Amino acid sequence: MARSSTSPVEASQPLSPNIASPEFAAFTMASAATRVMSPVSSFSVFPVRAVHCMASAPMALLLLSSYMAGYEPGDRPTILSKQFLLTFGIGLAVILIAVAGILYLQRGAHVELKGAILKVRTMGMDDNSSLAVVDFRFANPSDYPFVVRSVDVTATGADGASYTSTPVPEVDAKRIFEYYPVLGQKFNTSLLTRDKIAGRHTEDRMIVARFEMPVTKLDARTNLKVRIEDVDGPVSELVEK
Repeated sequence: MARSSTSPVEASQPLSPNIASPEFAAFTMASAATRVMSPVSSFSVFPVRAVHCMASAPMALLLLSSYMAGYEPGDRPTILSKQFLLTFGIGLAVILIAVAGILYLQRGAHVELKGAILKVRTMGMDDNSSLAVVDFRFANPSDYPFVVRSVDVTATGADGASYTSTPVPEVDAKRIFEYYPVLGQKFNTSLLTRDKIAGRHTEDRMIVARFEMPVTKLDARTNLKVRIEDVDGPVSELVEK
């Protein structure tokens, strides 16, 4: 089978002006005229990319629709025209109402505990450790349960440093109240890992925390904080007042 080929030298040589025929010249002029007068080319003064950008921005669409609301052929509406201000105001009000409606419908979807520390009792275990019995009340205002991942108690010392503690399990907390009646009555159950607080529910709980510091230093604290973390990430903090 015969194959035809063209060398790079021959392919790169331009056509001689003498080779162009009158028909070819006429076709070239007609194509140029078509490109100049084409409706597609004349529409390019308003780029398609700009339309896409405005479509993705409600405020841009609102501005454009407000600007063109009172437009008639031959008119030149301005941004300060009465028609523009009226249309823009109505559109903005509609957007704000829609946003407010969405926030209202989602008001119960944010999982968070709100409450306060009611009472803090302390007791020394030895020269270098002490206990803090923290009673607190909280509410879950959301529509979904709050599942506890962790409960941490921290104290801010008189020196401004933050001191962490170790939570005491409920079984050991009961024994501590039995062995040390000086603490008084155990009013509430401990809030521990995997506890579930139902939505729209209020509870009183407690936590016994062991600090590796003398009780005198714990009593000289300037602040005490209970940090409660949900299994999905949200964190709630109850602060001593």
